[in-house]
Amino acid sequence: MKEAKLTIWKPHNDIPQKLLDLHNIIWNENGLQIELMDNKETHVTIIFEQFVISHRVTRERLMLKYQDMYGKFREKNDSWSLFKMNGDDYDKWFRAQHYDLYADMHKKIEHFVIVTEDEIIEILNDYEPTITMKTL
Repeated sequence: MKEAKLTIWKPHNDIPQKLLDLHNIIWNENGLQIELMDNKETHVTIIFEQFVISHRVTRERLMLKYQDMYGKFREKNDSWSLFKMNGDDYDKWFRAQHYDLYADMHKKIEHFVIVTEDEIIEILNDYEPTITMKTL
């Protein structure tokens, strides 16, 4: 069995390292829009346009025990918020729940992980999102 691997995702050179707050999350027929802020008033918007294969959000970051590989990686990289995961249980669970409907897309699907001070946001999708930034 392949071990899960978490890597830093840097979609834009000027993106802040640590995005502390989830300002807003919108999921509708236009896709998934995630608005984040750092402590210097930089507003980052991550937009997965149209169809998003799957996403989940938990506000339990501070209560979760991270004894696994993910937790150990986060301890070493606590100053970063954006990651990609490979070979994890979320992808396997999703495929099993959908009777491998997406099996032919498996190699194209990426698992994006966004970690704020309070939330963990995970997205499974087959394309990179659009990123916009502005300083308030």
